Amino acid sequence: MPRSKEKKKRPGPSKVNVERAVQEVLNTNLSIRAAAKQFGTAKSALARHIKNYKSSGQNQFVKPEDTSLARSTSFNKETVAAYKSALAKGKFEPSRIYNVDETGITTVQQPPKILTPKEVKQIGGMTSAERGVLVTMICCINAAGNTVPPLLVFPLANFKNHMLKGAPVGAIGAANKSGWSNEDVFFKYLQHFISHVKPTIEDKVILLLDNHESHVSIPTIDLANRSGVILVTFHPHTSHRMQPPDVCVYGPFKTYYSSAVSNWMNTPGNAGKPITIYDVAELANTAYLKAFTPSNITKGFQVSGLYPLNSDIFGEQDFLPSNVTDRTDPSLSKASSQIKPLSSNETSVITAAVSPQTMSPSLNVSLSELENQPSSSDITVPP
Repeated sequence: MPRSKEKKKRPGPSKVNVERAVQEVLNTNLSIRAAAKQFGTAKSALARHIKNYKSSGQNQFVKPEDTSLARSTSFNKETVAAYKSALAKGKFEPSRIYNVDETGITTVQQPPKILTPKEVKQIGGMTSAERGVLVTMICCINAAGNTVPPLLVFPLANFKNHMLKGAPVGAIGAANKSGWSNEDVFFKYLQHFISHVKPTIEDKVILLLDNHESHVSIPTIDLANRSGVILVTFHPHTSHRMQPPDVCVYGPFKTYYSSAVSNWMNTPGNAGKPITIYDVAELANTAYLKAFTPSNITKGFQVSGLYPLNSDIFGEQDFLPSNVTDRTDPSLSKASSQIKPLSSNETSVITAAVSPQTMSPSLNVSLSELENQPSSSDITVPP
């Protein structure tokens, strides 16, 4: 009997198992060898599938950003629509729409990613200290891509001018033992803002800001009213999606700042020296010039839907986390609760009143005939 020339093919792993193996390796850091053994596929074939998946460019696995429950549930369709409908009532040019916000800078940077040999599993990056000292920077941008010089809050009892060595041009400083902004610091910055923007009662500007208590003190509101500054606060817990610096500016700024700190520490003259708060202003200026660019600023206003004003910038998938706290309209719930259920005696009385035995012949009509009948007030039911 002649031998068949058709080659026998061994059944390969199912497509589902290969996909699951790829997901396990990429999501749970499971080794390729362990995943191949678990899902019954060859190690070399699985490595090839993973390489093709990564180079396809269609999908990627990223670490999600930490978002609190308050932010997830407060950012909903009704809140965004109400805020933007309020903004639509005013007609302002992009050069008159400003947004002010704070960000924290520490003396300890986040080490950047570096290229290492494949077999290296652990590598360290030198930082200035175990825990950093906080310096707050108050920044302001407008929809035209311009900036107002920032204010730096140093964690000291008294501010000295030499703390601003190398700071952005026009920047000012203040001191607070905690390093955070407060009502007095923000009032000082509002005066600084007015001196640069020069609003008037006839030519007002709109200033968008979060509703932190330091932003809405009585002296601050009075100064804004006298100077032609319209303060508009964001709804609570929505600034992570609605505030332009949080969306497109502070991310690059922190990256550039960490890189500047790493370069400073690797400079031969600074080897072995820890970074102090007196070095922060100069390092922040290096990152400030790279991150606070007109393209980043205008993109932030665009993707948040503030300018051009776009109420449909966020899709249904953006509001999905808020569905867990959706509730019915309280007014509807109150009205429905006022409707009392009928008792059994009342039900039997109504049933007897409308039964065929008690109905008048004049009421035993079809719907088409009822249209030509007199109103219900003219019809009487015999006892």
